[in-house]
Order: sequence, then C-alpha cells, then structure tokens
Amino acid sequence: MENTAKAVIAVARIPSWSHDPSSELLEIMDKLPKNKWKMIEELAKLVHELAPEHGLTTYGKPSEGLTPWEIYDERKALEALKKSRKALQLTRKILRGEN
Repeated sequence: MENTAKAVIAVARIPSWSHDPSSELLEIMDKLPKNKWKMIEELAKLVHELAPEHGLTTYGKPSEGLTPWEIYDERKALEALKKSRKALQLTRKILRGEN
C-alpha cells in the first residue's frame, strides 16, 4: 500500500521514507488533474489506515511477546488485502489517466 502511494507522489516529487505517505499525497494533489483528487483522497485514507500495521506485521508486539501471527487472524488479513487491492486499483487509475 505504501508503495502505491509513493508511485503517485513520484509523479510530482521524490517521495519521503515514511511508512505513511498519506499527507504527501494530499500535498501533491494540486499538481495532478482535478478529476483525480477524489481518488487521491481515497488512496490517502487507505494508506493512512494501514500505515500503523507495517511494524506490527513485520515485528509483532515484542514488548508483549506477540508475533504477527498472534496479532492477525484471517479476517484481519483479508480486510487488509481488500484495502490493498483497492489502493492498487486507484493508483492504476490515477497514473493511467482513467476516471
């Protein structure tokens, strides 16, 4: 998800190293066609929602002795996958000039 956002940001500038580039998406919006702004806002929302999961899916919660497998169940994984697919779909539309 993070990389989909960074692909859109790269159209206007070099993306940062942030795991949550949602604010960058909103900052570059005015450099892209106005008919893409709603899609960019939706992408930013999805990216922001899933950004905190980056560390958890990689490391779990070491301070609590939890692995990622103990934090995430199939339902949570499928929900994240659905959001990721939506982000990819939005990114393709933004970059290809589709509506």
